[in-house]
Amino acid sequence: AFLTYIAVWRLPWGYPGWSEHLRFILTDARYERTFAATPSGFLALAESALNMSPLALGFPVVAGAILALAIGTSWRGLEARAIACALYLVTFLGGIGYVYPRFLLPLLLLFVPLTLRALERLRPPFSRAIPIALCVLALAGGPVLDWLQLDDPRLALERWLAPRIAAGADVELAGNPHYQARVPGGIFRMVKPETLRASPHPPTAAIVLHSSIDREYFDRDPQVYAIWGAVLRDTSRYEPEVVFQPHLIAWLMSGLPVSPWLTAHVRRVR
Repeated sequence: AFLTYIAVWRLPWGYPGWSEHLRFILTDARYERTFAATPSGFLALAESALNMSPLALGFPVVAGAILALAIGTSWRGLEARAIACALYLVTFLGGIGYVYPRFLLPLLLLFVPLTLRALERLRPPFSRAIPIALCVLALAGGPVLDWLQLDDPRLALERWLAPRIAAGADVELAGNPHYQARVPGGIFRMVKPETLRASPHPPTAAIVLHSSIDREYFDRDPQVYAIWGAVLRDTSRYEPEVVFQPHLIAWLMSGLPVSPWLTAHVRRVR
């Protein structure tokens, strides 16, 4: 792996490009830490990575790794991979302080062979039933993904929004628009936690949209929560939230992409 890395970057001749890549990764491409560099922060980071593991690695691999640990599968020949994965988690994830599912993909180098060793130790009927179940799961993945996309909560929220927008309702979209329903341009305002810290103001739109991913960022900052989240939860100003959630089957189907929960807050008419 080390020699491959050197060959890909053409080191030492490719040193300028390699050093610029590192500079970009460590400066421009870095985001604010989601989890503080404290024992509790690292524990929360590990919990977040664990929650993302079925999506990043696939449910069968996660289940196989748990089985391998439960039955005491041999790690012989995998020690170097285990050390490399541990160092990666500590130095990279611990260093940047946040995690996305794609950041966990290197763990497949360790967990896939470990899962295969665990399956090899199973006895009939499990040794025959599990490979068949995995094949069915793989073949069903495409059709199930199509079904989930057709029934995505973002589409359901779009259908819910359509008559309200047609009636003249304005919208505030809190957070990343990638995790939200599509809202026609010109009738919504985008709000982010950093803009609220710089210019504090409460929600004012007739409808305020949140995703479960971005809501965490809005609620975590006491200042932002006081001027934003607390207002949305004030039932005298906004009605109880309308929730659109994905199907549980998306989590079970071998790590298919799971849409976040979406919430809509409707301002009460005074």
